[in-house]
Amino acid sequence: MGSRVSQAIRRPRAFTSSYLMNQLVLRRPYVVAWWSAALPGFGHIMMCKYATGFLLMGMELVINVKAHLNSAILYTMLGEFHQAKITIDLRWILLYVGMYGFAIRDSYRVAIEVNQLYTLSDRGDAPIIPVKISALELNYLSLRNWRDVVLWSFLCPGAGHLYVNRIPTGFFILGWYLLVFYQSNLSRAILATFQGHFALATTLLKPEWLLFFPSIYGFAAHDAYLQAVELSKMFKSEQSRFLSENYQHRAIQLSTLQRKEVK
Repeated sequence: MGSRVSQAIRRPRAFTSSYLMNQLVLRRPYVVAWWSAALPGFGHIMMCKYATGFLLMGMELVINVKAHLNSAILYTMLGEFHQAKITIDLRWILLYVGMYGFAIRDSYRVAIEVNQLYTLSDRGDAPIIPVKISALELNYLSLRNWRDVVLWSFLCPGAGHLYVNRIPTGFFILGWYLLVFYQSNLSRAILATFQGHFALATTLLKPEWLLFFPSIYGFAAHDAYLQAVELSKMFKSEQSRFLSENYQHRAIQLSTLQRKEVK
């Protein structure tokens, strides 16, 4: 049903499937570009371009690790510039430059174009499918508590996206988080700290992997929060449209803008 509705409308507002609701969203282009700078792929995921975002995140992981980029950044922050120079692998870092620049510039472009599509779709008041049921999953519009989303994202990155039924994004971020958590030896360091072996905990940690954590935690909480807010707005918009079409007296004609003011 979702595909038939999308084909009948020139600019649909959202596409509903059993495992996610992909919608046009209004975002500040500079914020999107900033997240792409924090970690390539995040900006595209913010704009619901998941395939591109996941590909760029995978490239970021491979090239960053092979080039020892995080290690070089750490040495630079400590003032050990010579060590940073001999640590970095130029064969891989040259590949990183093009990918990094593309992620920032393209996410900025996508944000501007999607904002334009959002404006046109919002004026057209395109219908939204509120419920999608399949054999694997159930997806539906509802009011989501953004506080719970942020809390779960900080406790376990990816859980907040699962809360708002963003299954692909939640699965990918959770997998990324588990990989970084394991490779950084953070669990062993925490255990050594609880046992009082502070020097051992310091030597166990791998800073080149730990530097991924700020971006992962920050983006997981921020994006899940935005998705929860957008889903709540979409729920109200779809409910307003349904009530006006089925229960509003025919003598009363409200424009799209007036229906939004009622909400």
